[in-house]
Amino acid sequence: MTFNEKYVKEMDAISLSEGFSFRTAELMKQRVAGKEEKNLMKRKPVKVLAVALAVIALLSVTAFALSYLLSAKEVAEKIGGKELAGLFEDGTQEHQLVSDGTYDVIFLGKATGETLNKTEGFAAEEENSYAVFAVRRTDGAPLSLSDGMPFQLAPVIEGCMPYITWGVLEGATGYESEGVLYYLFKYENLEIFADRTVSIAILGADMFPTAEILTLDENGKIIYGESYKGMKGIFELPMDKTKADPEAAEELLGNY
Repeated sequence: MTFNEKYVKEMDAISLSEGFSFRTAELMKQRVAGKEEKNLMKRKPVKVLAVALAVIALLSVTAFALSYLLSAKEVAEKIGGKELAGLFEDGTQEHQLVSDGTYDVIFLGKATGETLNKTEGFAAEEENSYAVFAVRRTDGAPLSLSDGMPFQLAPVIEGCMPYITWGVLEGATGYESEGVLYYLFKYENLEIFADRTVSIAILGADMFPTAEILTLDENGKIIYGESYKGMKGIFELPMDKTKADPEAAEELLGNY
């Protein structure tokens, strides 16, 4: 049952007295006239409180729905250990959610840091960027890694055709917890593109970002092709513009 369905069911179950509407209207009239009857709300406080709580619950659905998810840092630790988790800072990046009514895809966070090398005593000079996403069923039904990821998530950079920037993706690792799938994506250093808009776009499963699926508008903005009918959503990544390196960016793109 979805949160909205649960809310409607609980609201329908609230039984209000016949005089509730009348007393409420009278109270509003008295307040306008400056004559509030102090004992009016003492007659049925429980039912009035139930209505208030139901409204509060509705307004907080989105916050609650995201609160039970693992954080980007927690996912990074589950997949790569404390060293990788140390690149992420909790609570500094706003979640972004895209839903098609069947699946929700949530961006949990991004980090950039030195390439982690498990060979003791060997220092790696390269840097990589990491992005963490959660995928869940909108209706709450559990998902399993064994079923495969229902989407592709393609890196896209303003002014570059997506089939070219696809090459900056180095790999992805999944983690399953309580019916929610979490994915940590590893990219070549995306911060060097920080003078542009850098995003992650949703594609259908087993799709490659061809020009028919993802393309550029006249201003270089990434858009979906008219023939594409799958789930759509573009997550803009937070970037530190001071780390932009146009020369390194052009050199990297030249490799693909």
